[in-house]
Amino acid sequence: MIRSGALAQESPSAVIIDLGISHHVPPQDHDPADSRRDEYTYYFATADYVPDVLRPVFANRNRPQVSRRELRLQFPWLDLHAFGVVIGRLLAEPAVEATLAAHLGRVNMEALHDMRRRLDNPGDSSDYFRSALDVEQALKRLPFSKISPLGLAELAPVPEKGVILPTSRARVPCSTRVDAVISHPLFQRLHNLPQLDLLHYVLPGATHTRFVHALHTYDLARTAICHQLDDWRFRISVATKDVDCALFMALLDSVGRYHFQHMFEDFLHDRGQPNVRSAGLLADHELLNELMSTDGKDEYAELRGTRDSKGRNLGDVLTECAGLEWAEMRRRQANPTSPIQGFLAGLLSNPVDVDKLAYLIDDSAFSGLPFGQAVAPGPIFEALRVPAKTDWDGLLDTKVAVAVREKALSYVEQAVLSRYWNIQTGYWYRTNRSLQAMVKYQIGELLKARSLSFSEFILSTLHLSDDGALRWLDAKFRSARKAGAIPEETVNPMEGLLQSRRETR
Repeated sequence: MIRSGALAQESPSAVIIDLGISHHVPPQDHDPADSRRDEYTYYFATADYVPDVLRPVFANRNRPQVSRRELRLQFPWLDLHAFGVVIGRLLAEPAVEATLAAHLGRVNMEALHDMRRRLDNPGDSSDYFRSALDVEQALKRLPFSKISPLGLAELAPVPEKGVILPTSRARVPCSTRVDAVISHPLFQRLHNLPQLDLLHYVLPGATHTRFVHALHTYDLARTAICHQLDDWRFRISVATKDVDCALFMALLDSVGRYHFQHMFEDFLHDRGQPNVRSAGLLADHELLNELMSTDGKDEYAELRGTRDSKGRNLGDVLTECAGLEWAEMRRRQANPTSPIQGFLAGLLSNPVDVDKLAYLIDDSAFSGLPFGQAVAPGPIFEALRVPAKTDWDGLLDTKVAVAVREKALSYVEQAVLSRYWNIQTGYWYRTNRSLQAMVKYQIGELLKARSLSFSEFILSTLHLSDDGALRWLDAKFRSARKAGAIPEETVNPMEGLLQSRRETR
């Protein structure tokens, strides 16, 4: 019987209401003196649930009887077989199988089908389950979350699925939830966004993308959290929602990045000037908020409404798959309300946070600069600690903070110095800075002429490569100069670069 009415909506449940002719069948070694052990009894059952060994008895209508001794020998096999039939019928329903697959993951559905096979006419063979307890334990271990810290599939020691990154030489674990996020068009467009802007003109190997960086940042965040779970104080205090917010914030951090971001951001300090203000320039975290918020600016409505194959925008995916709301995630990152929240926010915002460690390692691997190759995240993560409540309460300007044990100071200093030398010899190398100056010159002239809309730039270059974005800016510059908004004699510094001309002196 299935309960109906209001109670069913609150807590639906199945209740046995008729045991029929059920009898207690004593164990085979019960009491040798008990004469009933050789008695015969009638065996009634639903045909589909009867194992093959009892089919002859069940089907004999003239004498459908079996000795108690023989019937007892069929336990627990009879019940295990019947349970296997139930699983088989559930798997035969497409809607039920789809729901199970969403919970277990497609890979683990193969395990469920194998369990069904091992319950079909079971016996003494080791290939079969031998008790209901064995079946129960196997079912509990099916979802990845059951072998993961805090029950979170993202923290599982063996990934459900993943993406291989060159710098890790292994799969970055991607749960079903993470896969739904990175499959969204707004995340996939990071494939077209170089991590180092135009540095590949100077260091030819520096062609890795923000997609690589985003996944590496996420992987370092999950690794850092796993290290913290070794501390029982953290383990018994942290909530799964705390970890969820930290992991998905690390994953989404790069979604607000855009072509020539640092060059555009150099003009943000002039946002008070009318010509710059009218262009609507945004920093990367501001653009991320526009993409994820439900009440952003109208000019980003089209971008915010970008849908995946299931008709979901990125905020919908986050809510549907991870049960998270962007407003709450943003609040936790900017204004944490507990030391643990402050610590998790600090993983993405400190001098050696997971974002910086990821780009130090990746940028060195691809560009050829050696400084980040010796950076070791593991020892740093081992030494990170949640600040004491009294220390955290004493913070005035920000509550985003991590504590570091003294034993890791050498590793922290190494990461900080590696970042410094990467900047000096790579990012700020004179040729790279000259390239940036060329782009900034065009941006500056377009801003002075009020011929640049930042939202138009983002929408137009969203799925373009850096070359496409350069050509878009150059076309705007030429158009403004032709229209007289920019003086005709103004030099266009991008012509040689876009025509692949190089001059040496």
